[in-house]
Amino acid sequence: AHISRVPGAHNLSSSVGAMKHIKLLLLLFLLENSHSQLEQLEFNGGHYRFANIRWKRVSGNLVEFTVESAWRRDYSSTYFQGSGKDGYAITGDIVQLNGEQWPMMTFGDDTMTGGQFMKLTVEAYSVSENWIYGTTVITHRYATPNNHGLAWIATFSGCCKVSPVNNLDSRDQPWSITSSVDLSVDSYSPRIAAAPVYSLPDTNASASSPGTVDWVVPAFHPAGRRAVTLSFANPLTVLTSTATPVTATVDGATGRIRLQLAGVAWVESAESNWALPGAVPLGKFYFVKVNATLGPHFVQAEFLFRMELRNEPIPRILYAPPHSDFPPLPPSDDAIAALGLPALKPRFYPNATYQGYPGFPVMYTIAGYVPPYSDGNTMRVVGLGVKDMPRGARLSTMRGTNPAAADFEWVPCLDQIGMAVTCFEAVESGGNASISECIAAQVDPEPAPLFTLAADYTANDPQGVLSHDMNGSIPVLVTLGATKLYTVTAYDINCQDSVAIGVLGTLPAGAELLAQESALAANPRPDPYCPRVSANSAVRRALQWIAPTYSGGMQRQICFTATDQPGGCGGAGGANATVQCVTFQVVKCRYSVGNEHQLAEVAYLYNTNWLQIWKMNPDLRHPDYMLFRGQTIYIGRLYTIGASDTLAGLASRYGTSITSLYHLNNELLDPAPANTTTWIVPGYTLCIIPNSCTGQAQGEASQGGTLTLCGCC
Repeated sequence: AHISRVPGAHNLSSSVGAMKHIKLLLLLFLLENSHSQLEQLEFNGGHYRFANIRWKRVSGNLVEFTVESAWRRDYSSTYFQGSGKDGYAITGDIVQLNGEQWPMMTFGDDTMTGGQFMKLTVEAYSVSENWIYGTTVITHRYATPNNHGLAWIATFSGCCKVSPVNNLDSRDQPWSITSSVDLSVDSYSPRIAAAPVYSLPDTNASASSPGTVDWVVPAFHPAGRRAVTLSFANPLTVLTSTATPVTATVDGATGRIRLQLAGVAWVESAESNWALPGAVPLGKFYFVKVNATLGPHFVQAEFLFRMELRNEPIPRILYAPPHSDFPPLPPSDDAIAALGLPALKPRFYPNATYQGYPGFPVMYTIAGYVPPYSDGNTMRVVGLGVKDMPRGARLSTMRGTNPAAADFEWVPCLDQIGMAVTCFEAVESGGNASISECIAAQVDPEPAPLFTLAADYTANDPQGVLSHDMNGSIPVLVTLGATKLYTVTAYDINCQDSVAIGVLGTLPAGAELLAQESALAANPRPDPYCPRVSANSAVRRALQWIAPTYSGGMQRQICFTATDQPGGCGGAGGANATVQCVTFQVVKCRYSVGNEHQLAEVAYLYNTNWLQIWKMNPDLRHPDYMLFRGQTIYIGRLYTIGASDTLAGLASRYGTSITSLYHLNNELLDPAPANTTTWIVPGYTLCIIPNSCTGQAQGEASQGGTLTLCGCC
């Protein structure tokens, strides 16, 4: 039979089809005639079993409180009646909470939920174990953000707790769960991901650490990445008033609770009616109340844990963090292989956290297993119970029987940014459950792509490929006649996203973007747990530029863009783009020759003669030598502007034209630098190809010598 289940409540038997809240889901197949170990737990007495409180600001001083709670289903009140065949509540019903003392919320400002019952929306139930579980949502508007500088104290209280527990001071006693509220400090309370009941193995049967058992209760802030501390609500009395003394400690940072118990005594069993035919001891039940604290804020949760009174192994979640009670009894390799489990094991709280982004799936696989019983019974069927599934999350149908696995997938939306913690337990057909194991997912806003170091390469340059910092102030140098390849690499921290590289505006003449390529190996932050690595999560694209003949001195800022895919559910979040601008500068007076070029060919490009070019390159021993590809030669001289120089005067002096000066010094076509009206200022450098046939005089060279003119041709 399909069942509705929350971790910590065992061997349930209600319909999944009736569930309308995905927060509580179970995929478990049980035998129709399986006998619940807990069916006699609620013999008489109180009806409260579990409560957990949290809050968030709606707007201004308006606060929404959410109370999770679990109760005895057949509590003798017309207000607990529902639409089940037996007249009691089932999933989807709304019941009105009442009791010897009516459950109520007091808000700390002299107001309460008086005059009406608190309503519980039932989200899971069990007929055989006689419980219902659900949530109550209450809004309250405070007059001020806090109580004269102190936090408001909201309290959920009533009477009475269930009877058959081993805390002697809790049987049929009132409960009180509190939370502080200070809206000047935060808009959300911390949260506790507690299960209503934790099943723990018989510590006397533990192979590794007899008498000790431990489990984790996650405490976190819904925004994530904020350290929340878990503690016992009353460390002086926790579990001291018990039929058998219990020593309890809690690690505040991780939420790991560790118990040391004396031997389990059968006479202390929580079984309420020993006269029932076939009755077996159920184990020892205890109430535990904890605080989750962050700064001035705290919330509380109270839950049960049960010590199993048996020496048989209980189920477990595979690959979960080690517990003191678990001997190493994994299933066979063949059984694991048959499940087709991913190579990467799930990341459990508190050891690790999954990273999520709106619009992209968080995925992992959970597997359960029950070791063989001493009687040789291997026909156990394992299912999964799950609590606090985020809105929109899905759990696949189970595959396998023992072990068995299911796949979790959740695509968070923009309004789900923050921390989500989902808890699982393995449940076997005999009614036993594992220790609850939890997985945390931190959902952050979709990040913008990032650029890495660029690769700067000039064809046939003996320096090879150079690294270039796109954020730096050093320009990229481009040589006339040479092929420049400037390759940029961009990646997205979100490994499932795709990045496209482009440029803003128009490229300079002779420049083009080549086709984009995948560059996964260049990602400096790969995520080994990425469920679906996009081939374009890291990409590279090259700018190829052969600067035209008359572009020496040109300075151009080329702005590269890296744009990802829209995030959010259905792409509603929009795409993110990163822009990085890089300055390119074409070197003056130098030219990179092609294969087997001669001086005359280069001279023709610049409207001069081979003697002028040869004279400016003393390393060329003979003018008829064939030049090699990539060889760089001077095509002119650099001249440093003096105080009285003008373009017209320089053209006349060196036998050239103003047009030629503009061709050789392309920046003269651009607006003058800031704080000046012209480029022709003292100290500025120009490229000049002198002509001694028409020139008037010699000038000062940039090196401090004279500008030597070659003879007339």
